[in-house]
Amino acid sequence: MEPINIKDTLKINPVKSLDIEGAIVLELEGYLDTYNSKSFQQYMSEVIDEGFKYVVVDCQNLNYVSSTGIGSFTSFNRMLMQKKGELILVKMIPKVYEVFKLLGFLSFFKIFSTFDEAKDFLKNKKSGGESTQTTVSEAVSENSIFPLTSNCPVCSKDLRFSKPGKFRCPSCKSILSVTDDGKIEKV
Repeated sequence: MEPINIKDTLKINPVKSLDIEGAIVLELEGYLDTYNSKSFQQYMSEVIDEGFKYVVVDCQNLNYVSSTGIGSFTSFNRMLMQKKGELILVKMIPKVYEVFKLLGFLSFFKIFSTFDEAKDFLKNKKSGGESTQTTVSEAVSENSIFPLTSNCPVCSKDLRFSKPGKFRCPSCKSILSVTDDGKIEKV
């Protein structure tokens, strides 16, 4: 598979680096929405046609995804599952994760923080075992204070945090750090 630039809004770079038969990593950069989702789905169909049944999507540079984009992921995951495969999302940024969460799609996908977690999951899946890895969505749900609703310490705008980490206030653009225990500070 060759790297592709879809409508100058989404770059897809295929990387065959997991050392697992039938698996491929796709690095996404840009955004996925109504404008480019049809071309994205065509590309993903080509991935399946080439024989890949485990697709790990690196989302660390995916800056935005719309409901149409999530629909593309859902459709692609369904195609992979029919071939006894799976779509795995890795390194999702908080803003994109929040869209999946708000639309109720966290339970439809395997979402991991690192490639090692995704690789361990695939190795266990291929060997017929159960995964002992905790997905990002499972880790968030185990933490009783999240989702956390609070005010921005700079501009007092109401904010909602799905997990600890660094975030940008949409109102004043300040970078905020949210700790595991729910403390919010300006960085």
